[in-house]
Amino acid sequence: MEARLKDFTISYEDQGNGRPVLFIHGFPLCKDLWEPQLQALSENMRVIAPDLCGHGESEPATGPYTMERMAHHCHELIEYLQITQPVILCGLSMGGYVSLSYCKKYPREVAGLILTATKSDNDNEQGRLNRRNTISVAEQSGKDPIIASMLTKLLSPTTVENYPFLVKKVDGLMHNAVSVETIIKDQQGLIDRENMTPFLGMMNLPVCVMHGADDQIIPLSEAQVVHAALPFGRLVIIPKAGHLLNLEKAVIFNQEILSFLQNNYLL
Repeated sequence: MEARLKDFTISYEDQGNGRPVLFIHGFPLCKDLWEPQLQALSENMRVIAPDLCGHGESEPATGPYTMERMAHHCHELIEYLQITQPVILCGLSMGGYVSLSYCKKYPREVAGLILTATKSDNDNEQGRLNRRNTISVAEQSGKDPIIASMLTKLLSPTTVENYPFLVKKVDGLMHNAVSVETIIKDQQGLIDRENMTPFLGMMNLPVCVMHGADDQIIPLSEAQVVHAALPFGRLVIIPKAGHLLNLEKAVIFNQEILSFLQNNYLL
């Protein structure tokens, strides 16, 4: 499905009925990341999964892809779909940053939040340097070396060893999801993102923080920081899962989402 927004045409999936849950992918990925959730959870809720600008089948937009800008795009999509009830947001990694920006900008339009494999603070100097290096590699050598360097880090060692088909799937997912232009614009937007940790204590809504115990991209300690700062937070740690825990442990991940929404009367 496609919708024409102000900046670009966005591609999205929209399945099921009931409470709308917006699933926001991370870098360097697209809406296909959420295939296990689209298949299983659409029986209980309305599952909406967009391709952020320049990702997957969505058109690129001009300028850096900041978290605030992508949050606004997601909000535009909700308006396009004529959804008036508050939504649930589920963001993974960069999608978590976008979700927090959405909550800050449109607090009355969010009923609950699921932060997956993400953190709340901004990059330190080393983190910013790493992003500048990623931009340089993309400009000089294309996307292949970046995808190759991320591939096994996105998954737990257990997954890499025992599920080679999933490694292959993630490799194809990344190659299909982003261009060199998208990698550069994502990194430009990520470098300057806001530190959202002070905002966490002001969030007056239920939040579920889910993290893989073996996440090599964002350490578990970051999720614990987020959880500790939340007034109404629940922390779920999934064993033998890495950064893409929704793929690696899809059944457990889906069960935890259902449990969170049911326990907070959101379904």
